[in-house]
Amino acid sequence: MDEMERMLNSFWWGNKGGASRGINWMKWERFCVDKKLGGLGFRSLQLLNMVTLGKMGWRLIDEPDALMCKVLKVKYFPTSDFLSARIGHSLSFTWRSILTAQDLVRREVRWQIGDGTKVRIFHDPWLRRDEDFRLALVSPTFMNNLLVHDLMIPGTRRWDVDFLQVIVDDVDLREIDLQVGECAICRGGFENLCHSFFHCPFADECWRVSNLQDFIESIIDRCDSFKQALFKIVDEKNGELKASICMLLWQIWRDRNIVVWKNVYSAPHRSVCLAADCRNDWILAREARAQHAPIPQSTSLCLGWLPISSSSIICGVDAALFASDNFMGLGLVIRNHDGGFVVEKTLKTPGTT
Repeated sequence: MDEMERMLNSFWWGNKGGASRGINWMKWERFCVDKKLGGLGFRSLQLLNMVTLGKMGWRLIDEPDALMCKVLKVKYFPTSDFLSARIGHSLSFTWRSILTAQDLVRREVRWQIGDGTKVRIFHDPWLRRDEDFRLALVSPTFMNNLLVHDLMIPGTRRWDVDFLQVIVDDVDLREIDLQVGECAICRGGFENLCHSFFHCPFADECWRVSNLQDFIESIIDRCDSFKQALFKIVDEKNGELKASICMLLWQIWRDRNIVVWKNVYSAPHRSVCLAADCRNDWILAREARAQHAPIPQSTSLCLGWLPISSSSIICGVDAALFASDNFMGLGLVIRNHDGGFVVEKTLKTPGTT
C-alpha cells in the first residue's frame, strides 16, 4: 500500500522527462485531506483499505448467518464473537487482514438495547456517548458480569432506578435514558422495523386511511421479518400499488424521525396525503423523462388548492396549542376560485382545551 502511494506521489510531482525527481510541494498526507479543510481531496489508499476491512468486520457482527461469517467463525472464533476474537495461530491472509480493523470496529460500535439479555453493563459498549461508553465499575466484583437486563424492572423495559442508584455513579446515571427500546411515536411497544412500519398505532392508522391495510396484513401474515415483507412488496406486479406502499413506508419513517429529532407529531391522514403527493409527483416525473419533456410541477392532489366553481371561495384553517403558555392560536386564509389571496385572519385565545 505504501509503495502504491509513493508511485502516485511520484506521478503527480515527477518531471515529464523522468530524468530527475520533481519537487514535492506537499506531503501525501496533505493531499488526502478534504478540500474543505485545505487539502486536495485525494483518497488515501490506506484509509480506504481500512474502511473496507472494517465493513467486512461489521458484517461478521451484523450478518452472522451469512456463509462467509459462518466459515470464519467456525475456524477462528467458535466460542466468541468478532470483537473478542484473538489472533491465534495458522491465520489466513484474509482473516489476518480483517483483524487489523478489529480495533476500529470495536471503538465505533454500540449496542442498541432491547431486552438487555446479551449486553454486559461493565464490559460492552452501550452508552450513547463518544468516549467511555461503558459503565465505570464502582460496585463489588461479584457484579462484574451483570447484564443490562438486570437493571430493568422485571417484566418491563423500564429501568429500576433504585437499583441503578446503588451500582452506578452519578455521571453514568445521567447518561442512561429512562426508557429503553420504546417506539418513538406510541411509546407503547418495543421499537423494531416491523413495529415502526406496521404495528405501531400511528402506522396502522396510516394503512387504514390509505385503504391499503388489508393488503399489508396479508403480507405480514406470510413473512417472518420486515426484510421479507419488503421483498414481497417489491415483487408486487401492480406498479401503482407498489409505488403507493413504498411512498407511505418512506413517509411513516420520515414522520418517525421528525418525532425523534423535533418532537413534532403528524396526523395519519396528513401523512397519507403527503405520501400520495410524492407518489403522483414521482409518476409524473417518470412519464416526463420517458417522453423527454419538462418535468411538471407538483400536482398537490391532497394538500393543494383544488379547482372549484367561480362562485365559490376556498377557506384554509389551522390551529396550534401552546400548553406551556396556556393559550391556542387560530388562523385562516380565504382565496378565490383561482387560488388568489382574498383575506386572512389570526386569533389568539386563552386555554388549551
